[in-house]
Amino acid sequence: MARFGTNLKLTIAAEWRPRVHALFVDVLGASASEPTADLEIYHLEDGNVGVYYVGPDETLAPGDQRKGVWLEFRTEDPDAAAERLAAHGVARIDYHDREHAYFQVPGGPVFRLAGIQQPG
Repeated sequence: MARFGTNLKLTIAAEWRPRVHALFVDVLGASASEPTADLEIYHLEDGNVGVYYVGPDETLAPGDQRKGVWLEFRTEDPDAAAERLAAHGVARIDYHDREHAYFQVPGGPVFRLAGIQQPG
C-alpha cells in the first residue's frame, strides 16, 4: 500500500514571498533554507515544503489555487494556530467542515488545521 511522502512542492508568485515565509516560520514554526534564489524550503517536524517563487505569469492566480489540491497541517493547538494565522492576515476560508479551520497560503493553496493525535 502507498503512503503519502514527506515532501511537497508549491509554486507561488514571488510577490507573496514575505507573507508565505511568515506563515511557515512565524506561525507554523518551520525553519527555512534557501538552496537557490527562487526556492525556499520550509522544514516542518515531519517533512518539507519547497516553494518556488516565480513571476505571476508562471503560477495559478490565488482564486484558481482554491480549485486545486487542499493540504492539512497538524499542530498541537489548532485554535492557537488559527489565531496566529488571523493575526498575520492569512485568509480564512469558509467551508462546511466546522471541526477544522481552513485558510489559504498567501498566493497558494488552501489548507486546514488539525490536531496532532496523541498516543494512548
